[in-house]
Amino acid sequence: MADLSAPCDLSGQTALVTGAAGGVGAEIAVCLERAGARVFATDLDSARLADVRTDRGAAWDIRALDVSNIEDVGSVVGSVCEEAGKIDILVNCAGIYRMQFLPEITEPEWDRLFAVNVKGAAFMTQAVAQSMTAAGRGGVIVNVASAAGRRATAGSIAYSASKAAVISLTQGCASELAASRIRVNAIAPGAVETEMWDQVQRDYAGRLPVDGPTVKEMQLSMTPMGRICTAEDCARAVLFLASDQSAFVTGQTLNVDGGLWMN
Repeated sequence: MADLSAPCDLSGQTALVTGAAGGVGAEIAVCLERAGARVFATDLDSARLADVRTDRGAAWDIRALDVSNIEDVGSVVGSVCEEAGKIDILVNCAGIYRMQFLPEITEPEWDRLFAVNVKGAAFMTQAVAQSMTAAGRGGVIVNVASAAGRRATAGSIAYSASKAAVISLTQGCASELAASRIRVNAIAPGAVETEMWDQVQRDYAGRLPVDGPTVKEMQLSMTPMGRICTAEDCARAVLFLASDQSAFVTGQTLNVDGGLWMN
């Protein structure tokens, strides 16, 4: 019987993390590496990713990757499999945000959001799952969705729709891949203290009454635990889902939002 008190140990495992130059992605990559995994960190901005690796004192292998480009996805997944021999864990963290009210949404902006947030996660999952299935060892896939995918708000129609699609993608892939011993789960953070959250606050600030509450004050008022989520909160949740501590968990989206959304 497994030691249920043991920490999440990923020794000997290979993890591939997309969007690793961002605040949440970088923290996830650091967390998985500290748990013993060999981490392949990817991002569209490989130069920034290299700087983040240095700043965090990490030893990640780095790959430039545009998750919205299917050829790029296949090339990078193939490269990682060739070098490491396997991929045990995939974390789909690459994502973009745009504040857009309904009259402002344009087709190119809508398509770009879905290309990165949904198409990227779908085809990364497809490519890695094929490798995992062929190897016959199973594996773990964790998607980074959002509380916005649970409940859309004004100004986040396209973004919320894309994150709702990620939650649905998680459920469908979990159903299909369970027979191959591949678990697929997601996390759904609320607002996270990152550069993206800073951008959200700037975007909404000009739309709010001058004498009213700030975006952060409104977020805190809706969060029972009374603080904003951190990248570390997200990384801990991903580590749990990536480890054997969640060996019988699949198709789930774990809310990491301090009680903002309860179900």
